[in-house]
Amino acid sequence: MIDFGGVISPFMLVAGIVSFGLAIFGINAYRKTRDAAMAFVGGAFTLFTLKSLLVGYALASNTFTHTTLDAIDATGDMTTALLLLVPIVWPRRA
Repeated sequence: MIDFGGVISPFMLVAGIVSFGLAIFGINAYRKTRDAAMAFVGGAFTLFTLKSLLVGYALASNTFTHTTLDAIDATGDMTTALLLLVPIVWPRRA
């Protein structure tokens, strides 16, 4: 049988590293433009980085139960999606 924790865990860690780079881009864009939308994008990718690293570590070390891990994963994904959606739903007024 395939050990899915051993397969998925490295992918989650790579996703965390990539999203960390995207978070840095978002934060730097906010610093240059002071556009609130970029702050939400940077925050979303920062949250996604933390979630990916936590889930990757938990899969590698069996720290959390399956139910707890699903709750962490779903909550992190939903919050990330909401942070990315805020600038679209409430655009900045000129």
